[in-house]
Amino acid sequence: MAIRQRNTIKRKPRRLVIYARISDDREGRQNGVKRQEQQCRRIAEQDGDEVVRVFVDDDRSAYSGKIRPDYVNMIKYLEAGHADGVLALAPTRLYRKLYEPKTRQDYLHFHDLVNRLDLHVQTVKAGRFDLSTADGRKSARDAASQAQYESELIGERVSDAKQDNVREGTYRGGGRPFGYESDGITPRSLRCPACRATEDFTVTVVRDEDGAVQAVDVACPSGCTVRPVNVPGSEARHLEVTLRGIAEGKSVRSELRKFHTAGMKSPARRKRLPDGTRTEPIQREGGRQFRRAGRDRPPGQVGRT
Repeated sequence: MAIRQRNTIKRKPRRLVIYARISDDREGRQNGVKRQEQQCRRIAEQDGDEVVRVFVDDDRSAYSGKIRPDYVNMIKYLEAGHADGVLALAPTRLYRKLYEPKTRQDYLHFHDLVNRLDLHVQTVKAGRFDLSTADGRKSARDAASQAQYESELIGERVSDAKQDNVREGTYRGGGRPFGYESDGITPRSLRCPACRATEDFTVTVVRDEDGAVQAVDVACPSGCTVRPVNVPGSEARHLEVTLRGIAEGKSVRSELRKFHTAGMKSPARRKRLPDGTRTEPIQREGGRQFRRAGRDRPPGQVGRT
């Protein structure tokens, strides 16, 4: 009996790029984006496709509205015809909004790009994008709308939590506040005028019936009845004098000018190293370099890095 052989046509390997993104990477270890790349590479290998380039936006939110540099580079790379499609972990890695006219980093602009260039788009979590059918486009729009809803919901929860922190006087995160320890409550550089103690003070937060902070009491570790004071020349002492001056009617500008004259600087930050670890707080000698929106601040202007 003759055996009929089926003629199979081997598909030409597609040239694909991988886009990986993680919103929050405070430790700088890039573990999330590395896993995303590995999962996408496995899909490309299974389908016989070639990964020609990897684009990574580490510690970048897709909802904030800020430019994601490598996303922009990826779009330019695709428009130049250097690749046939995109691999990503999930649709939310590519966009978090249905429409974002300012940065054009949203579903509608991405959908236009895919249709215009006939790109192959596939994700690890949601499979292949099929934007050639009405059902496929509806599913993609629904996913984008759901992603935006979830981002807005998270934003509301974070905002509510921060308002609770302000009302209760608890730590809100971030770097060490000027004049305080890292908890944002304990005064820094205290000294007892009687016994000269400088450590192990007891800090008591006084709250009202609603939980709002009314006062912060500091007691000497030796039991002295004299109220501890801020060490002269310390951040806390400068902050105390400045607030008293403003309360007496002096201008904020004139008081802050005293900070500059005295050489007072905002708390040093931890520098992120290539391996993901962070250094001890570093204060640059001979002045600091201030930046806002990518531009140097004028000399003598007080601010935070």
